[in-house]
Order: sequence, then structure tokens, then C-alpha cells
Amino acid sequence: MKRYITLIIAALTLMVLYACNRVGESESNFDNVVYIENAKVSNTEKMALKEKHTELERTIKAGMALPSDKDVRVTFKVDISLVNTYKNINYMEAEPLPAANYELSVTQTVIPAGRVMSPEITIVFKNLQDLPKNVNYVLPVTMEGADGVSILNGSRTIYYVLRKGATITTAVSTEENYFEFPKMEESDVMDGLTNATFEGLIKPRDLSNSVSTFLGVEGYALIRIRDAAGGHTRTDAQFFDTWTGYEIGLNKWIHLAFTIDATTGDRKLYVNGKLEFEGSGSTYPAGVDLGKKLSSHTTDKFYIGRSYDDARDFKGNMCEVRIWNVIRTQEEIADSMYEVEPDTPGLIAYWKMDEGSGNTIKDYSGNGLDGKAKNPLAWISVELPAE
Repeated sequence: MKRYITLIIAALTLMVLYACNRVGESESNFDNVVYIENAKVSNTEKMALKEKHTELERTIKAGMALPSDKDVRVTFKVDISLVNTYKNINYMEAEPLPAANYELSVTQTVIPAGRVMSPEITIVFKNLQDLPKNVNYVLPVTMEGADGVSILNGSRTIYYVLRKGATITTAVSTEENYFEFPKMEESDVMDGLTNATFEGLIKPRDLSNSVSTFLGVEGYALIRIRDAAGGHTRTDAQFFDTWTGYEIGLNKWIHLAFTIDATTGDRKLYVNGKLEFEGSGSTYPAGVDLGKKLSSHTTDKFYIGRSYDDARDFKGNMCEVRIWNVIRTQEEIADSMYEVEPDTPGLIAYWKMDEGSGNTIKDYSGNGLDGKAKNPLAWISVELPAE
């Protein structure tokens, strides 16, 4: 009898140990999931298309939580049936992107043994000139299978949403950041400006700084918002030494354009192409010098998004910043708020801020006045003027 009891206990012990091992194996497989690396944070990438776009590229790759002791082959596919899923979740009208407008370089990739990331797969969005305006197109790229490893459902699919109609698709954030211009002092195109126009698109997020700076030279030729230290607590725009009285709102894109006749002091402010201020202020008989570093203070040079010190940054987004050596008319300003030809007469500095990566903004005027960000840049996806 004791012998049978001993055998039963031994059998039960083996069963328990086997079950424990099975649970451990199951948990290990569950933990070691594969997913689309691009979809870890967000499974949607919105692509605002300009009229000139004919072809764009994106890349995706597979990631894995833990390295495997063998190669893991991963298969991707375009699953048009998921377009309805996306539409229902996001309550939006959309169409599947036609097959003529995309191509995957390959549909399979391999996460090598001992690694957790696969090589990139390229998705080419092509023939974009054929897409109509103001229609949402969705391309769902999903992970169809992975050898021996579970797929993480939450990051299994990435949705590319394309829409044509935007003139501007990229902007920069100047929050805790600003631009300086290494070649400004070597150039004379920004000096002796007897007539000038300054303009740009801005979207303020927070104007609680003592001063929020758009651009210019501290204490000389500066465009800024508010001056709490000087007792001016309203959030209206100051153009050089003149308060315009136009209060700037938050979280909305606006186009600002300031014109000045330096010899008479006459100046104007246009907001979204509409005249909002007309007045006068100090004169500059020899013209305005923006390229020269003034001697009154070591920080007195031209910046975008900064004046005096780093605490006077512009907390928000901006793009399409331009400087002209002519006084632009109201009609000219209104007709080119979102885009202008770089060779337009009088345009001496033109920062589109549309690079989308890196820490440099190119001067499209041809004068070589590229700007360099003080800190790593945050690039913002926008859709203007359709936003």
C-alpha cells in the first residue's frame, strides 16, 4: 500500500513540475512578441501632401521584445479590409489608397538571431500627382506572420493617411529653442534696410513669458509679444519700439506681416492679410542693420525665437519666415501668406522651416543665411491652410 502511495505522489510531483515548465514556456513565448517598430507609440502616420509631391518614401521595420536564438522571418502585407476599421474608430470619411499609388520593396524581412530589430522595408508612395485634393486615403500595412513568435496586436498594423491640399506640411517648434545665423555678420544683404517687410506664420502655445520673441535684434529692431518686465502685460505685438495694440491669441495659426519705412518711421501690421495697425515710431536714417553685431550688448545680434536671454523664447510653432528689403503691399502679403517664389524681387531671407529633420533651417533666398538651432529641433506636422 505504501508503495502505491509513493508512486502516486511521484506521479503527481512530475505532473506539477511538467505543468510548471509548460507555464514558464508559455509565458516566455508570450513575452517575446514581435511588432511593427514604427507603431509602438502611434499606429497612424498622417501625410499631408503638397501639389508638387509626386513620390514619397517611408520605411518600416519589425522589432522583437527579446532576442531569439534563431532567425525570425516576418511577413508584411497591405490589408485594405482594415480601412473600414480605421474609419469606424476615427469617425472619418476615407478611401483605400489605390494600388497604383504604393509599392513595398519587399514583403518579408528577417530579425537575425541574437538581435531584436529587422532591416528596413521601404514603402514608396507614387503617382501622387494623380490623387484628387481633400480626400483622405488610407493604406494599412500589417504584420501577417512571424515564425514561432506571437504578434503584439496593438502594434501589428500601421495606418498611413494621405491627404492632398496642404501648401505647408511641416513647421518647427521654438519652445526652449531658437535660431542663430553664423553667416549673418559676414553678409551685407541684411544691412542698410531703408524699407523692409518682416513676416511669418506662428502658432503660439503659451505667452506667459516675460517676453515672447518672434525675431530681430534686442534693444534695436525686435518683433516680440508682451513685456511684463517693462510693465506691459497685454499679449499684443511690439514692432521695434511701437506697440501695435493687436492682441495675439493662443493655439491658432496666424500670419503676421510688419512693414516699415525706416527713414520716416511709418509702419504697419497685417494679420492674415488684413491691416490691423498703422502708426509711426523711431526713424533709422541710415537704414536698419540686422547683420551687424551691435556693440551695446554681447547678445545683440539677430535671432529667431530669442532676445536678450534664453528665457524669452517663443513657445509655439512657426514657419514661412521671410525678410524683404521692400515694403510689401497688402495685396502681395495676402496672396503669398503660405508660399512665395524664392526669386521674388526684394526677398533677402526666406526660411520655409520645412526640412522635417536635422537642426538647420535653409535660407531659400539664395543668400546663404541658414539658421542653426541651439538645441535639437522638434519638427511638427501641419496642414496649412487646410488645417
